[in-house]
Amino acid sequence: MFLMPIPPVFLKVTSLSLVGTTSGTGGTVTVHASVQAGDIIMVGHGDRHSSPSVGTGFTEIDKAGNTNGGFTDSGICTAFKIADGTETTVSGWTGTGASWGSAVFRPNIPATSGAALDTYAYAGTGNPTANTISCTTATNPTIAIYAIWEASNVMGNDFGTFSADGNDPITGATQVLSDNGGHGLIVYFKEQAVSGAFDILADIGDIGVQASANGYVEVS
Repeated sequence: MFLMPIPPVFLKVTSLSLVGTTSGTGGTVTVHASVQAGDIIMVGHGDRHSSPSVGTGFTEIDKAGNTNGGFTDSGICTAFKIADGTETTVSGWTGTGASWGSAVFRPNIPATSGAALDTYAYAGTGNPTANTISCTTATNPTIAIYAIWEASNVMGNDFGTFSADGNDPITGATQVLSDNGGHGLIVYFKEQAVSGAFDILADIGDIGVQASANGYVEVS
């Protein structure tokens, strides 16, 4: 009897898990030591520069800069990379008064691509409009990112809003903080599978000299 061959199961990215986080200051980002090929490296980077730059080999999610006058300039950028597994440190980020936070996520199979979607960035001194990160429109797993940089009190009493499911921050969200001489950066990350994905509210409020960026990366 002739048996028909069984076709191979089509493999695709269906889930993501957090490997680990790192944080620091300056223009060089240290990647988590357990990174492997096919992981997704996410970075939020804030600084005192009106023209923030994204690190070498990374894809920009969004960025913004504002000239407030010398030492009160503000800049923010968020970016991602599909890892090749050799990453240890990444240079090329703006280093002026900079703080950064990074997270590595691992899909159920090595990722081959990612796309930045539903992005927004702001830098200035006012109160920017709250934004909804619309992860429910994605057809693949996502990683939402929300980075907040502020000249002083963000590290002490205003962590911004990163809310859904009735909680702020979201249940299961990863929060990374980095202080640089009294001003600092807070970065939120949240990975989601397609099933059960929810939209996320991101709002920095009115906290003075500030910058923020949000969006999500769809992973495949």
